[in-house]
Amino acid sequence: LAYAWSLCLFLLTFIHFLSIMDDNVQAQLEELEAIQSIFMEDFSELGKIPESVECYCSPIKFQLLVPLEIPENHIRVLLCEEFSDRIQGQLEVRFLPPVTLQVELPRSYPDEDIPLIYIKSTWLTKNIQTHLESELHKIMQNELGFPLIFSICNWIQYEALPFLIENNKSTITLQQSNFKQNETEAKSMEEIAEVLLNYDKRQKLMEFRNEIHCCDLCFDAKDGTEFEIFPCCGKGFCTDCVVDMCAMLIKNGTLELLKCPNCVQEFHPSFVNKFVSSELFERYDRLLLQKTLNSMNDIQYCPRCESVVIISDTLGRCTQCEYAFCSKC
Repeated sequence: LAYAWSLCLFLLTFIHFLSIMDDNVQAQLEELEAIQSIFMEDFSELGKIPESVECYCSPIKFQLLVPLEIPENHIRVLLCEEFSDRIQGQLEVRFLPPVTLQVELPRSYPDEDIPLIYIKSTWLTKNIQTHLESELHKIMQNELGFPLIFSICNWIQYEALPFLIENNKSTITLQQSNFKQNETEAKSMEEIAEVLLNYDKRQKLMEFRNEIHCCDLCFDAKDGTEFEIFPCCGKGFCTDCVVDMCAMLIKNGTLELLKCPNCVQEFHPSFVNKFVSSELFERYDRLLLQKTLNSMNDIQYCPRCESVVIISDTLGRCTQCEYAFCSKC
């Protein structure tokens, strides 16, 4: 009889345990649904996620792309040499690439366990990633028993950089040696700098496109999508004005005025080609060649057929009509 009671007690305890586990899985699925609705395309599965508690067979795994909010609207990144504090370069950016948060939910989460988390990045060093993971582990331990995914994502987005910034100077240091064992795509300081600068440039352009701006040429207020960003200085002018300016100057033959209105740097031919018709670009190309040839002291045109002739010691011989002449005469 005692054995029967013990077996019965064991079965009741086991059933209660399964019930608790099922409650945890249900809580995980509900939390996951909320996280998916928040992150949308920045959410991705790392394994098949069950549709219901009954379909659960292994821990739920997924990853999130979490943005980083920069305090004071800018941050300075110091790039240091390997095994040294000597600064190899520094950047000042307004946007930093997001970090990838990989998450595995134990079946006993959220009642008894915390999620397993891993931070991945194309630009953060391994020691910084480990430092962030350690801090997040402390935060989760203090909030055991509650859904944690949204709160740790919120901490990464708004608190990670202030946590890493050195002495409140809006500066973060990346050292070459700490990339040696890192699973990052970038390997050298030059590649890290390129990753950061390219992302910052893309985000600034996206921000510009989403705002209304006044064109300094026509003084009309237009949507940012109607502007062209000049690569020479980053200044934007509305596309209509750029098209009209290029067409007018090419038709008038005044290529010397075909410059950025802001920094007065001459337009590159590939830039001009974006805004004019094929006929106008042919004229531009012809005028540009003529302008270049006219600036060369050893080039003249044949007096008979007007072909280009290279002058040697004031004497020239046309390769087209064989006419020989003196450049001074």
